[in-house]
Amino acid sequence: MRFHRLLEALTELSVQLDHETAGLQARYVRASDDAAFSFQELENGGGAGLSSKVDDLTISMARCLARIAALQGQVAFIEMLRQSVISYAEDMAIDGAGEDHSNQWSHH
Repeated sequence: MRFHRLLEALTELSVQLDHETAGLQARYVRASDDAAFSFQELENGGGAGLSSKVDDLTISMARCLARIAALQGQVAFIEMLRQSVISYAEDMAIDGAGEDHSNQWSHH
């Protein structure tokens, strides 16, 4: 039962990380689109304020990419932990450990 709860907790963490990653990816795409549009306006003689906007969007995009990379590392770590828990439970012949957890516990 403890391993079941532990696997549930790890799965919930993975789901949360996936949701945060998806949100950041959407934010990155919006910033990228906005930056491209603003840059095009700037090249077509747009106002000086656009240069600052493009710079801000570029910084935002870089931060999004850095956070996405960090989240991907966390997802990989959580998955490693999940696999370790399953292996340990199977090795120790803990009830339910021999079951196929790939579908039951996978959030992908």
